[in-house]
Amino acid sequence: MIETLRAAGARVLAAGSIIDRSGGAAAVGTPRVALATLQVAAHRPEECPLCREGVPVIKPGSRPA
Repeated sequence: MIETLRAAGARVLAAGSIIDRSGGAAAVGTPRVALATLQVAAHRPEECPLCREGVPVIKPGSRPA
């Protein structure tokens, strides 16, 4: 989004989010702030321990799939 805004001529001063799932490591090219920062494990499918075990993927949340 930041690149799109800049391409349109906007001067992006900062970025914000509700949740930062990168543990503070994501670089977005401008100062940023989040209401909460979490360190969330992320794996490529070929490296995922649950994928190797054949655990099915589920979609958590409050809305029906």
